[in-house]
Amino acid sequence: MRSLATSLLMASALLGCPSAPRSATVKGDLIARYLLVDGGVLDLPEDLSVGSLSLYLEASDGGFDVIHGTGSADGTFTFPSVPDGRFIVSIADVFLSTTAHELHLGENVAGRPGVFIANPGEGLRLTATNLAPWSPDDELQLTSWNAGIDAFSTAQSRRIMRENAPDAGDTALTGLWLDLDGYRVVEAAKGDDLRLLQLSAHSTDGGLHWKSVTRAASLAVDLAMNRLTPATVALDEVVQQPITARFDQGSFEEAAVEVHPEAVALEGRWLLDAHLGAFGPNTISTGAPDLATVSSSPGAGVISLDLTWGNPFPRAFTPFVSVAVRFEALYRAPQPDGGFSPSRSETAVVSRVVSLEAASQTLDAPLMPVRNVRVDGVTIDDQFPHVAATPLVSWEPPRRGSPTIIDLQAVALDPGVTTLRTEGPTLRVVGDVTSLRLPPGFLDPGAVQYLRLTAIAQPPEWNSSTPRRDVGPPAATATAMTRAFIATP
Repeated sequence: MRSLATSLLMASALLGCPSAPRSATVKGDLIARYLLVDGGVLDLPEDLSVGSLSLYLEASDGGFDVIHGTGSADGTFTFPSVPDGRFIVSIADVFLSTTAHELHLGENVAGRPGVFIANPGEGLRLTATNLAPWSPDDELQLTSWNAGIDAFSTAQSRRIMRENAPDAGDTALTGLWLDLDGYRVVEAAKGDDLRLLQLSAHSTDGGLHWKSVTRAASLAVDLAMNRLTPATVALDEVVQQPITARFDQGSFEEAAVEVHPEAVALEGRWLLDAHLGAFGPNTISTGAPDLATVSSSPGAGVISLDLTWGNPFPRAFTPFVSVAVRFEALYRAPQPDGGFSPSRSETAVVSRVVSLEAASQTLDAPLMPVRNVRVDGVTIDDQFPHVAATPLVSWEPPRRGSPTIIDLQAVALDPGVTTLRTEGPTLRVVGDVTSLRLPPGFLDPGAVQYLRLTAIAQPPEWNSSTPRRDVGPPAATATAMTRAFIATP
């Protein structure tokens, strides 16, 4: 890899060579924005005075010219003399492909900084009264905006309820151990909120399953270290209100072959969630607590369901609706002895998010995945082809919708008793682009890996100078997964 200065000197030595393209400084900052539960905003800069800052310009010979930047402790950075055109910046853990010369690379974060992660054996010893009569399909959700717990749910795994789980018909919890191992630690002393939600399960004669929040309570808890924290609370009944769920699930399932050549649809989901604050520059519209959910099996077609939902949150929270179909593809990794480790299920989603006011319409899929993804010109129809360490990745636009962003990520598959996975960084590609050479260090040389390309359609208010900050609905995503390949060391 050569420096840009060397390349320009070589070019200027050629007689008759046209003048070099106009260049200017690329500047910006990397400042995370924490959205606090009390409505406050805390901006914290990344210290960029240490570590490397690199800007990559693709060269005509398939390599890269590189410009090294300078950074400061206040989160600001500069790259000198960058020509007009597309480039990739690599700063801290951020990779971005863009043409903009002013960049604000921070993202929005729910809650406060400095939240600890719970250890094994930590959690809540919960005693609660006034539950709605418990059903085996009910779930409990813990949510804390300030501690960054979006929807810690017993539906994720039954092991979350380690002891004294409720039985059918119970209206109280006595000493339930909610295992928070690996989740975030709530500290009321630092202003953290904590809410307990009971989502009661319902079924229609047609076999559709839905849930809504019927009971809720707020708790003041400081989670103790290395032991269970006792908590006692009486849940309040949550007033229900009607809504009709209309979901064209079939339009999402059409994306299966574009998600992956062997993808199968696993389930459809209609979710009514809640976000703190109005939608706009300070928005996070993913990972929100559930107020009502609908689950449907593959092939359900167009779903129209009258249901009820409850909202225990204060007026500062804004409800919204998201719909999605989740797809599965199986991957395996070759073992050193020539065999393969067991197949691993990797999932991808095609989704759509709308405001509550727009939720009464039949929601179809406005965006499909990108198509015909090639790595170094190879469609990767065969398993485990070898490609360059910095390959050219190309794709065709979706057959429906126009993405604002393509998020590109490499996932390494490690052989063993089970096939493990390691997620690499995400390269966010801004603009109308259908090919891109991956920069050095993005792929894991020698590893079996695949690429995830997630097309994202942002609303008109989205600003490309703040490319990692969402602004809320309407928005849509659609992910394509390649087959596995190996990057040459």
